[in-house]
Amino acid sequence: MARIYTRITYYATTVKDLEKDGSFSFVSDYQDVKAILDTFKHPDVADYDSFFVQVLDGDYGKVYGMGGIIPYLYKSLDLIELVYE
Repeated sequence: MARIYTRITYYATTVKDLEKDGSFSFVSDYQDVKAILDTFKHPDVADYDSFFVQVLDGDYGKVYGMGGIIPYLYKSLDLIELVYE
């Protein structure tokens, strides 16, 4: 049976660097944030107030968490991943 866990890579990138990519949506609405928190179900993920989300084929591609809801260019982002083993 496969084991699934959440892995967080702290200080993975910044808003400025991610903005160059163009494939991410900024999520700060309560209902959308709650859906992400429900997906990752990790105590540390609950500390994030907003996310940058890449959606691929109706599922999450990459997800970056951010403290606060104002995406200043200098803010650091943490990569949040579901890992299947």
